Amino acid sequence: MPRYPDVQQQVPLPVPVLVSRLLAQLDTCAHLVEQVPAGALREPAAGHAHGALEVAYRASQTAVGFLDAALGGRLTREHLERRPPGHLTAAADVARLTRSVSQAVAVWWGANQARLPASIDTFEGQQPLDAVLERTVDRVTQQARQLGEIARAGERGE
Repeated sequence: MPRYPDVQQQVPLPVPVLVSRLLAQLDTCAHLVEQVPAGALREPAAGHAHGALEVAYRASQTAVGFLDAALGGRLTREHLERRPPGHLTAAADVARLTRSVSQAVAVWWGANQARLPASIDTFEGQQPLDAVLERTVDRVTQQARQLGEIARAGERGE
């Protein structure tokens, strides 16, 4: 008997839908980081461990990690834990980087959608591409939510 009989098991989303969502969330992160006041970019907002600059940067690097693995490399924990390098100090810089990563995902998808690998190499071993892509989208979506909360807090002067 299912553990939660009232909860339907979620049907996996098709890869094209996941790619579309990833592109949208990356673009959202780029937009939101630009909404945060410059003085608040590095300071964590109340209830957050990282500032907007780091959250947006990590969103881009999460997608880079997926791309690295999808292109034959490996998704590592380091991809997910990267901190922005010292030369990325302005929201516009991180937004530009995030948009370039979104563009790289779109180019990858355009060139490879007909010949996707069944699995990709991750720090958890070989995993189905669609499952890793879904976790990537979930993580970037969470980061977009955090950026939205930080941006709203900045508007309120918190």
